[in-house]
Amino acid sequence: MAFTALEALKKAQQYTPPEAAEEGDYTLQIRKIDSKMDKHGSPYFLVVLKNEDEPKAADVFHNLGLPDGGEYDDMRSDMLQRFANSFGFGDDLTVLVSDPETLYGNTGRVHLALEEDDNGTIRNRIKRYL
Repeated sequence: MAFTALEALKKAQQYTPPEAAEEGDYTLQIRKIDSKMDKHGSPYFLVVLKNEDEPKAADVFHNLGLPDGGEYDDMRSDMLQRFANSFGFGDDLTVLVSDPETLYGNTGRVHLALEEDDNGTIRNRIKRYL
């Protein structure tokens, strides 16, 4: 049976968005990796991660900046390597570009913190890799 517009709107009204997990150590699973450019033209990866330990928690959206010849290249390289080591592909960072789908399902341990975004939404961010 197809939903009518009224039924669809009633269902939307009843929707409760998932909430961030409490601060702590969790296993996250890679769901998606997208290549992006920020407003300054610097490349980065947007990584969507599912909390394996709290399946009802909101997904974690994590930005991984790429070295771009700027002053933060060492920090960005370090963060990429830490991410790769935590999620089990530290020996080949090129897979992020050449075949990111092969990483979907990889898991890693992290410490999540809570933060409030610009819209007042409480969300998780990766504080450190374990």
